[in-house]
Amino acid sequence: MNRAVQTCTCNIQNRKNRLITKQLPDSKPTDKPLSHSRFGTTTGSLKIRSARKTDIPHLVALIMDAFAEYNLVIDPAIEVPDFLSFEKSYDFRKRHLVTALWNDKITGCGAVTIDGKVAWLSRIYVHTGFRKKGIGTGIMQWLTEMALESGIETIELWSDTRFTDAHRLYQRFRFAQSGRERVLPDDPNNTVEYHFYRNL
Repeated sequence: MNRAVQTCTCNIQNRKNRLITKQLPDSKPTDKPLSHSRFGTTTGSLKIRSARKTDIPHLVALIMDAFAEYNLVIDPAIEVPDFLSFEKSYDFRKRHLVTALWNDKITGCGAVTIDGKVAWLSRIYVHTGFRKKGIGTGIMQWLTEMALESGIETIELWSDTRFTDAHRLYQRFRFAQSGRERVLPDDPNNTVEYHFYRNL
């Protein structure tokens, strides 16, 4: 990313006095806590920050790992073209990509796109070796609070029908299935996705 990224660190205090740190580009440093902290807590050495171009190879490998868990094939040019055109895809104003680190190791990611009064969540993945540590909860908390700060009315997402652990995570954040499904065209994995939403 050509423009300098300044850091805004927003802290969420949890039950064990650990912190999630959230970094936003082009903003002045502040210690002000996030305004909406009711979406869960996280333990351990977890940091969530805005993604960087240098993260992309690690994030692609992370998603490949997640796909391998379900014996799915992945062509990054088809599955994550936004990663491969990172600087064009993410302006960090209306479209954000975040990286989760556990003890400074890249272990997860997530994205939010603001479209009018709707926020779309996507790219929510956690490395298979770092599950059950609250990383997914931390990512969802970050993305949800970013959406809320943008004044949206609805948060929506699509999720592969096979990703049942992720579905339980969404439900803990008060997302519901709408009953809508979609089939991805020309997909080698024969992917069908469920639609989830949360009205605010």
